[in-house]
Amino acid sequence: MKLDRLDNGDFAKVQWVGGWGPIRSRLLDMGFVKGEIVEVIRRAPINGPIEVSVKGAFLSLRPEEAQWIDVFPLSNHMHHRHFRGHHGVGGRHRFFHRLFGFQNENSDEVE
Repeated sequence: MKLDRLDNGDFAKVQWVGGWGPIRSRLLDMGFVKGEIVEVIRRAPINGPIEVSVKGAFLSLRPEEAQWIDVFPLSNHMHHRHFRGHHGVGGRHRFFHRLFGFQNENSDEVE
């Protein structure tokens, strides 16, 4: 399945990145490598750009670029296991709080 076929909120694992030359290099440099988890944040209407999250970064792709990326769709259950396994109990929420340094209003400790 191609990345451009996913809907808002869908998760997938990158299987293969196509293209050639600068197109393929750009996609790989952006983090679209085999085995990486991708989340579709939102799609713009009328064939506009697709906002995705990969490796903690938010990126926008043209639909033509997203067609070069083959993905394997993941269910929400599988995705939550992925984050829990790599980021400990508390999953994604705790991971992003630590990553971006969000602090509790009443203390200097990270949540």
